[in-house]
Amino acid sequence: MFRRIFEFIESAVTGGAYRIRLEKQQGSLVLLAFKGRNSLSFSELPDRYEPIKHLARTLPLRDCALIVPIARLAEVKAIMQSLSGSTREVYTAPDVERLRRVEMPADFAVSYLWSKENSRIEQYITRMAAHLGSGWFAAANYYWWVEGTNIDDNRWLTKRVIEGNEIIEFLTHTVPDWKRRGLPYGCDLRLSDDPVLSILIREVQDDAVEIAIDWKSSAHSIAEVPSLLGHVNAEGVIRPGVSPQQLGGLVPGESGTVSLTGQDIPRFLRDVVPRVQPWIKG
Repeated sequence: MFRRIFEFIESAVTGGAYRIRLEKQQGSLVLLAFKGRNSLSFSELPDRYEPIKHLARTLPLRDCALIVPIARLAEVKAIMQSLSGSTREVYTAPDVERLRRVEMPADFAVSYLWSKENSRIEQYITRMAAHLGSGWFAAANYYWWVEGTNIDDNRWLTKRVIEGNEIIEFLTHTVPDWKRRGLPYGCDLRLSDDPVLSILIREVQDDAVEIAIDWKSSAHSIAEVPSLLGHVNAEGVIRPGVSPQQLGGLVPGESGTVSLTGQDIPRFLRDVVPRVQPWIKG
């Protein structure tokens, strides 16, 4: 009783009740402190807020707000529930209050798929879940942790798109490592050093050049990888090479022998050879 009287007097003298709020801001869970209507530094809270002050010493600070990692949400909610008093207004936003930790759903997966529209590898997460960092995911009113996720995994899980030289590293090291460790993260694309085409100059005459072309895949299944120079996606395999479309029609999209004559010879030397130099012989 005397404690509540003291808190009431303190509130009247100092200009308002202390308020602690736990809510979502810009996709993050944040803890905020106020005195009356004014924002308050957590170090200015009275000693009876020691559990909150302890959090302030262990959580990252951004613009006067403590960032609450999803891994510590249950701990923070328990502290909030333990605080009460006439001058200690504690508020947890309804959408945060509804969040409950569950076991990882059996059908959960993070897949990296080839986007035909954007010609790149894009991330897709089942259940319309969002990655919250360090292997934590949330969907609707539930969140879960994928056991075994480490710091190196987090680097890739935070990427919505895999492009450029990262494609090589991702397919060579990361994806096989995920599979070995039994994690629900993966990509069906493969990487191969075998080029998608080879060109053999078989015979050179004064007025004609005969070349033999060998494509590893059909023309319609070869797509340029714009962010990775000199590579294509051929039927789910990232290979060195170019697509038939990149050769401007001077090289047919089917394997076989072609005889170049007239102006096609200088055009071939000017427009095709520089593009296919690593894969041409003869």
